[in-house]
Formats: sequence, C-alpha cells, structure tokens
Amino acid sequence: MGREISDRLRFKYFNRQIKGREILDIGSEEGAVHKLLVESNKDKKIYTLDVDNDPDFKIDLNNHNNLNKDLKKRFDTIIAGDIIEHLENPMGFLRFCFKHLKEGGRLILTTPNAIGIQYLRNPAWCVNRDTFDEHLHAFTMPMLNLLFHKTGLKVINEIYINAFWMNRNPMQLIPEVFPRLKTNLMIIGEK
Repeated sequence: MGREISDRLRFKYFNRQIKGREILDIGSEEGAVHKLLVESNKDKKIYTLDVDNDPDFKIDLNNHNNLNKDLKKRFDTIIAGDIIEHLENPMGFLRFCFKHLKEGGRLILTTPNAIGIQYLRNPAWCVNRDTFDEHLHAFTMPMLNLLFHKTGLKVINEIYINAFWMNRNPMQLIPEVFPRLKTNLMIIGEK
C-alpha cells in the first residue's frame, strides 16, 4: 500500500511537468510510475532507457563511453527519476541528457535530499547500507542547481518532496515546517 501511494505521488509530480509529445523515461524499468505515465499520456510517445529488461534504448550509463553515445533522437522531456545518485559520473549524465533534449526541452530529475530528515535520523541512510549500496552520491538543491547551470540547463522549478516513502514516524512532520528537510528533491531545467 505504501509503495503504491508513493508511486502515484511520483507520477503526479512527473506528469505535471511533462512538456511536448516525445518523452524519454530513464531508469524506469517499465515499473509502476512508467505504466501510469503511459496510461495517462496516450497522445505522447514515451521511450525507455535502461540497462535491464527490454527498453527502447539499452545503455549502461555507468559506462563512461556510453555517455558519449548519440541516441539519434531528441526529446521534448527527459525524466530521470532517482537515478543520478546511482551514477559514477553525474555531470556526464547531465550532459548526456542535455544533448538529447530538443531546444526548449525539459529535464525532470529527482533524487534523495542529502539534508533530508532521513539523513538527520540516520546519516548513512542512503549510502553504506545493504539495501542502498548502489547509491554513490547524495545531492542538495544548491548542488543540483550548480550542476544544471554548468550543463547549460536553465532551472525553471525546484520542489522539495516528502512523499516518496511513507511511515507513521512523528518526525515526518518536521519537514512540513522546514521544507528543505523533505526527503526528496525535484528539479526541472530547460535547454
């Protein structure tokens, strides 16, 4: 139930920011959020890029050579939901996204918030744990802003989100008073 609520909230945040008719969903693994996007955007073509399953573009973005590949396609919107923290070269990834956006295209990126409440409760929340051992980086909104700027993306929206995982811990109320302590970040940039 908690995961289903989380997926629906992620979908709502992504869906509000989508622009244009051709969308690339990176790292979707064609999961629940991707399926919701496809169902509600039947007038759009949503491509997938992943290392697993059977995506439209099968690419390992942790292979530095792949960051220079040209997909021979440009997109109106690229969605990168909770992937940048898994990548060895975040700046190379953002350049890859920039290259594959149409002029005026939009990158929607989410990642855990490095100063979110989950880190205050447990500083190793997102790294050095068996269940999160793939997380290589942690980001703050100012860090993402800087990376977007260096890539050439104009930041058009920043959103602090506290909905990607749910529990009944009273500490979850703290980010409602201090939004910068919310668990996840969403940043939207345009080319």
